[in-house]
Amino acid sequence: MTEVVATSETPTRDATARTGAISGEDTRLIRAEDIRRTPPEDTRRTSTEDMRRTSPTAKRWRFPSAVTSPGDDGIAAAVTWLTATTQRSGGTPMLRVPHASAISACAVLRNFVDRNRVVVTCPGDPAPAWRRGAVLAVDPERDDIAELADDPRTDALCVTPTRPADVVAWAAIADPALLGDATTPAPPSAPDPIPTQAMITLSGMLSRPLTLASASDHRDATAILDILYRAGHRCTGAAAYSWALANDWPAVGARRLAELADAFDNGRIPALPGGNPFRLAVLELWRTRAFAVGGPERIGAPD
Repeated sequence: MTEVVATSETPTRDATARTGAISGEDTRLIRAEDIRRTPPEDTRRTSTEDMRRTSPTAKRWRFPSAVTSPGDDGIAAAVTWLTATTQRSGGTPMLRVPHASAISACAVLRNFVDRNRVVVTCPGDPAPAWRRGAVLAVDPERDDIAELADDPRTDALCVTPTRPADVVAWAAIADPALLGDATTPAPPSAPDPIPTQAMITLSGMLSRPLTLASASDHRDATAILDILYRAGHRCTGAAAYSWALANDWPAVGARRLAELADAFDNGRIPALPGGNPFRLAVLELWRTRAFAVGGPERIGAPD
């Protein structure tokens, strides 16, 4: 396997620190085959399901969104919002619940389903025969919220969470309206500057859409995180997930990246058969770019 030899040149402070484009410095630090991926190859590396889940960044989640407090009062506020939104925009409302018994256990949901034409789904169900409409997600998990938001059939999304942490990444992008007693979700945790630059480089290398669906993309993500881990730079799964959603990754790709980051963060180091294919000198590139973007006060020593 051909490898490009790293030079001793110092990386420059250029726009790639912000855009994630692959620069000359990157090409001297990673294998040539990864730079030469072509769009036809990218398409073949992804599945039909991954392609369907992807939505253009420019239009991502540009629909009405809302969040409520948990409990019956929050659900009642969500149903009122869902009904009004459906009357304005049309379509068929969809109700996402953790399990079918959640409807019978809640009088508000039971009355709503009995009196209206509603599509009801649970996580893990086959894709419903549903064309479009507003969605109410009751007690959803983090990944389910983002995947519902990424679904091109979703015209509006209201979330009634039980765990505030589940809405953090979604709310940071969607900026949902607060219904009833709902409070503004906490901002997502951000990766440290050097892991951020590592993920920018990774995003520029991978096939599109950024789903980590292929074995080669999964290997490259593992290798980048391995370099960070061995250099002592921590990147939690939650931080990686929020960053990925905010930077053009579909929900399914953000979930896979977060799973990898969590594995490293918890000491479950994924195997890299044949060793890490990237040169450790890439750390200096990330450090230089992190300095250019954030200044020395944000570039601390690794944990």
